[in-house]
Amino acid sequence: MDLNLPLNSFIPNISSTRNLIDFALSTPHPESLRYTFISSIAAVQNWNEEHNGTKVPEQIITHSRHAAMFGYGESKHIAERILAMSGLQSYIFRVGQLCGAISNGAWTTKEWIPKIIKTSIALNAIPNIGGVVSWVPVDKMAAILLEITMHSGNTLLLNGVLNVAHPKPVTWTSIVHKMQKILQSDFLSMTGENAIEVIPFIDWIDALEVAVKSSDAGSGIIRATERYPAFALLERLRHFAKSSPPVEIKSTNELETECGGLPALSLNGALMASSSMRELLADDQVLGDHHVQSWIQYWQKVDFLPDQ
Repeated sequence: MDLNLPLNSFIPNISSTRNLIDFALSTPHPESLRYTFISSIAAVQNWNEEHNGTKVPEQIITHSRHAAMFGYGESKHIAERILAMSGLQSYIFRVGQLCGAISNGAWTTKEWIPKIIKTSIALNAIPNIGGVVSWVPVDKMAAILLEITMHSGNTLLLNGVLNVAHPKPVTWTSIVHKMQKILQSDFLSMTGENAIEVIPFIDWIDALEVAVKSSDAGSGIIRATERYPAFALLERLRHFAKSSPPVEIKSTNELETECGGLPALSLNGALMASSSMRELLADDQVLGDHHVQSWIQYWQKVDFLPDQ
């Protein structure tokens, strides 16, 4: 899915949401049904522009200006509003970035992070940026959503919004240095290249452009983007870098700001409702070396990254 497509590209998705609501309301006992909708942090991506320093509350945000100004975020905002007005019992889960599964590291290679890592190997440089990441492993997210949705004791949370993200975020810098260490160990011995550098994100983007232009002159743009898959996300990455806080964290507000300028989410309701969510508060559930290693091993297993 291209998240940068305009809103009209997502009209079929919005219509499907509305059609399912209409179907539920047409049943003999709609009051007995629960509609679960998976929304996204993109629905509130611009929250910090007016509320910097405060977390996004677990409630419907009525102003569309708080949504990301691209089709995907706008469509999620609209679907949230439609469901909230439907009269159905519902859960709206506003989720942050997912990452590889705890069980096997599985993380789809169509995502932007895997593309950055593959490109970083080709560039011999990995980008650093300010802010934190509150990524949740995809299997843990599934457990959280199922637990809340299927538990009959969570009726007090019906007809509301639950934000779901990792309650103990870590800095992008810490993840990058873990990546650097593993990539150097796994790949430099194969290629004989110099050490993989950690460089500012803007410098990394500039290096990517230079590399693709050089490759394009010799082998064509298609082959170049196979070697540097992040090039397809160039404009999005530029915005991401521009919107992120400085690498040197100077205030609590910056510590709470996600990479790319995404807002911090209030997680009180989800933490109260889900023991699986509360498990993420444990020290061994904080994103660390073992998570990063499992992601890379998965990408090797599916032949996205070269194996040793």
